[in-house]
Order: sequence, then structure tokens, then C-alpha cells
Amino acid sequence: DGYRYTQSADGTTWTSPQSVKFPFDTTGALPTLVAGPAKGLIYVFFQTKDKSLRFAQANSEILGEPASWAFQGSISVDVLAYHVAMDAQGWLHIAYIRNKDNNVLGPAGVYYSRSTDEGRSWSTEKFLYGSQYFRNTKPESAHIRVAVSDEPGNERIHVVWDNTFLKRIFMSTSTNSGQNWGEAVQLKGPEATGGYDMPFNAEVRINGQSSLLLWEVGEPGANQCNLYGQWSEDGGDTWGGTDIVLGARSVCPISIDFL
Repeated sequence: DGYRYTQSADGTTWTSPQSVKFPFDTTGALPTLVAGPAKGLIYVFFQTKDKSLRFAQANSEILGEPASWAFQGSISVDVLAYHVAMDAQGWLHIAYIRNKDNNVLGPAGVYYSRSTDEGRSWSTEKFLYGSQYFRNTKPESAHIRVAVSDEPGNERIHVVWDNTFLKRIFMSTSTNSGQNWGEAVQLKGPEATGGYDMPFNAEVRINGQSSLLLWEVGEPGANQCNLYGQWSEDGGDTWGGTDIVLGARSVCPISIDFL
């Protein structure tokens, strides 16, 4: 019946849930809420029914009042999936997959944008990778992740994504906080799985000068799969040996996060 809202000052006692007419798509992906560097500041990323990717800035006291949100605006259109990260200096980075060609914005593919002023403005989106296969990809099959460092001065950014029709995982890297990007490189493909299973749901984390890659191998939507991990000691330029994380044919994770 739509979204509901509740809040707590201590994490223990919560107000009674109330129905709120948020501008989120009630049948699509969940919104993403990011705590800003200032006390009470919340960044809100969400999609509307027409698959427009939008942003707003809210204070914790008015999160349940969408009409009072500031800097509301569209980041892009026809978005299949997106992911957001905030770096050590408080800059916002977003990567997303668009599934339609646009005469103004560009072809179907992977894009990136950033905000250096708490979401008041966003950079012109950068085109990282194009594939017409995204035109037939369903939102539930689209997967993309952006990783930034939490160390001041480390400007490396990774964006990884799946191309399920090609059974491949790709990555693009920036070494200057998203201003410039290297060409997309294939990380995993059918040859890495014996040609039978598919690599998918790539996750990436930057840890100092090292990078950690996790990915699943199997059939998307199946109950069991293999979860693998791999380290890079040079920021993703080369990768070490592959390790299995949860044991052979474990239950597929619903989601993965790094702590």
C-alpha cells in the first residue's frame, strides 16, 4: 500500500508508522538514503514510475515531508539500476545503467556522475560503456556498483557492472575522483567458469591501495551458487589468485555489504 515512515532519536523507541506519499516508484527498486557529513543531512536517491533517476536533499526532521526537500532534480532517465557512494571528502558519486538510446544523452550503457557540493549540482554524465544488450535487460537482472576510498587523498574510484547477455563482468577505473576514466575492461567471462555457469553480481571495495572484488558464479535466480573473491594490490591493474568465500555451492547471498 505504498511507503510508510517512522523515526527514532535513539534507535530503540520509534514513532508510529505513518503513510507518506513519497515520490518513489512503489513497484521498482527501493530508494537509497545516504547520511551526509553535516548532522541531520540526508541525501535521497530514487526512481519514479517512468524510470527517471532523481535526487533530493532532506533534513532528518523533514524526511517524512517530501514537499519540503531541497535541490530536487533529475540525474538521468531510462535507468535500469544505479548505485551511490560518498567519499572521504563528502563528494557523492553515482553510477547507473541506461537501457535506451537517447539522441541527446547518448546510447544505452553505463554512465557516471558526481556532485561536489552536497547535491546542489551534478556533473555532466560520463559515458563509460555501451551495449545494445541493455535495451533488453530487465531491471531485476541489471547490476552495477561504484566503490570509493574512505581515506582522504585516495582519489581512486571503481565502477563494476554485469552484462548478463554476454555473461561477462566489466570494470572501469578513475584515479582522479571521477574526472577522467579508463576504458572498460572485462574482469570475468564464460571462460572463467568452464563455459557452463555465469559470473554475475560483482561487488567491489577499495581498501587503501588494494581493491577487493567479489562475484557469484552460477545461474542468476537459482538457490545455490559459488561466491568468489580476488584481491588487487595495485588498485585494480592486476589481480591475484581466486578464493572461494562461502564454500562450494552455498546458498546464494541475498545481498552483500562491506563493513
